[in-house]
Amino acid sequence: MADKQYSEIEVAELKRQLEGGNEILIIDVRNGDEFSGEKGHIPGARNVPFADMPVALEPIADAMDKPIAVNCGSTGRSERAADLMTEAGFRHVFVIQGGLAAWREAGFEVA
Repeated sequence: MADKQYSEIEVAELKRQLEGGNEILIIDVRNGDEFSGEKGHIPGARNVPFADMPVALEPIADAMDKPIAVNCGSTGRSERAADLMTEAGFRHVFVIQGGLAAWREAGFEVA
């Protein structure tokens, strides 16, 4: 496999950027029941389950040049989704280090 084409972002940096008004599309690639379940999700995140990624990229194609932060429970699915996104031409893809677990551990709000 080629070198990864995405970057990583720590939850504290993501939170700082969001609070600073930076527009970052957050894509949560967990299953729908995980996204809406008791663990919640990062406020403003859009749920695009990893299994749906190949067909779900077209509806977000308008975000090709925008920053996108990819989230899952930890990082496994996020990294695979980020690979798919960069291969499809998305240019500013970030994997949230530690995923939702790190977000919650930092004490940040979940929806």
